[in-house]
Amino acid sequence: MDYDDDEEAPSFWEQDDDVEDTDTLPQEPESPIESDHEPEEVDHQAVQTECLELFGSKDFIMEPGIFPNLQRYFQAGGGPEPVVQLLSDNYRAVAQTANLLAEWLIMAGVNITEVQKLVEEHMKKMIVRNFDPKKADSIFTEEGQTPTWLTEMIEYPEWRALFYQLAEVYPDCLMLNFTIKVLYLIKLQEKLSYLGRTVPRLFQL
Repeated sequence: MDYDDDEEAPSFWEQDDDVEDTDTLPQEPESPIESDHEPEEVDHQAVQTECLELFGSKDFIMEPGIFPNLQRYFQAGGGPEPVVQLLSDNYRAVAQTANLLAEWLIMAGVNITEVQKLVEEHMKKMIVRNFDPKKADSIFTEEGQTPTWLTEMIEYPEWRALFYQLAEVYPDCLMLNFTIKVLYLIKLQEKLSYLGRTVPRLFQL
């Protein structure tokens, strides 16, 4: 989905309420993955080196691409010892530390809703500040399908707003464009569901 420089990204929440066909529900767009294409020859040593570099990055064990890369590494003939060493040496437990601090705040008497909002707001700021569209697009390649965590995130209005915000800043991001299309279809399904409940009532008046 491309936007002109002088044109603001459309708000998919503000769609026309007129729906011509209420019998046909929209289908979720296909995930932009090209999993059929595989290289004929694989440089196993290069795959091992690439994976070991990833395993050596901070907290990579918490990344969504950990399992696909472990699979690639072992299929390329890599041994388990360097994997265990790299993942354990570079484990920083950032997420676990945040959860621990949140628990301490709750134990200190802070309302759990306030703690949750505080954590979410901080996470949003970090995502906006550090978002990398190239890494985001690589998620589809690494996972081979729509990530479960992405499906769970878009169920909440707070995170939907974040995706709209990021899509305006990065209009060429493949992952964001796909997510916006999914959000649009969710909104359209909600409207169709609403019409299905209210129209029969109108005719009963």
